[in-house]
Amino acid sequence: MQGTVVSIGSTKSNYKDESGNFPDCPVITLRKADGGEVRVTAYQSILRKEINDSGVQVGDLFAAKYFGKKANKSGTGEYHHYKVAVRPGPRTAPAPNQPRPF
Repeated sequence: MQGTVVSIGSTKSNYKDESGNFPDCPVITLRKADGGEVRVTAYQSILRKEINDSGVQVGDLFAAKYFGKKANKSGTGEYHHYKVAVRPGPRTAPAPNQPRPF
C-alpha cells in the first residue's frame, strides 16, 4: 500500500518483544491516490524496524509491501517479511520566532 503521510502516531502492542516489553508500534495514516485514507500499524517487528529506520515524516510519499513469511537465518522459525520505501515530500520551516516542535 502507498500514499502520502498525513499523520504519524503510535500505539502499544499487546504482545511482548524479545526484551519482555510491550513495544510502541508506529501508526501511519496515508492518503491514497483516490483520496481515501488507510492506516498502517506496525505490530510486526520487521515492519516496525523498517518504519523506524526510514525517517518518514508527514508529507512524504510512503509505500509498504508485505512479502509473506520467510524462514529465519537459523532455519528454526519464520518471520513476516516487509519492505518500506519513502520519498521525501515538501518540508516546511517553522514560522519565525516559533519554537521547533522537538
